[in-house]
Amino acid sequence: MMKFPHRSAAFQLLTAVAAVGLASCATGRASRGQLSPKDWANAKIRAMPAFQVRAQGLDEAGVANLSAKLARDGMPKLSDKQLLRRTQLQAMMFEKADVDTCGNIARGTPAAGDADRLVGTVSEDSQQDYYAILAAAVSTELGVTPPAVSALPTIEKTSEAMNHLIDQLPPGDRPIFASNLAGIAKLPNDLACKTIRKLYGLVLASEGETQGVTARALTMQ
Repeated sequence: MMKFPHRSAAFQLLTAVAAVGLASCATGRASRGQLSPKDWANAKIRAMPAFQVRAQGLDEAGVANLSAKLARDGMPKLSDKQLLRRTQLQAMMFEKADVDTCGNIARGTPAAGDADRLVGTVSEDSQQDYYAILAAAVSTELGVTPPAVSALPTIEKTSEAMNHLIDQLPPGDRPIFASNLAGIAKLPNDLACKTIRKLYGLVLASEGETQGVTARALTMQ
């Protein structure tokens, strides 16, 4: 059985898209009145009294980074339904993105504008869903909304679920994929992109507890 540590380098890198876009400029057509999906999410977050307390004294860059950190930290505490939707949206983004954007983000080394380009590959309705989940994660981390889970998956449970994913592959492909996932930070963009697309595809093709645990694991660092 292959071992996949709960907080492995691969999982840390995959969280690069957990809060993609909140710390950069807004893109997309107008929605929610004159606001883009991202601006709507930012406005919702900044209107939270608990966020305003945490943001006191921060400049604009600091406020944006705080939003992104709260989204990352709160994401694993959301419901299975929310995290499955997030996984579906990110899978679509990676499939539609160009190889360089996809690979940069998969390796954890996004270039300027990559986050916006990734999210911008999907429809405005999908962007709205995506940013609504990010706002929900911030709300949960701030204690405004109760967490949907009382405990996160253990190392053993995560490792078991990841092995169930790997078992979906042909036997000869399993060690190659596992090696690429563990070393994704050092892969060229085309292979890093192929690896993360495969990972998200495996998660979406899985069922039950395996899907729930791996979708949650994708948010952890």
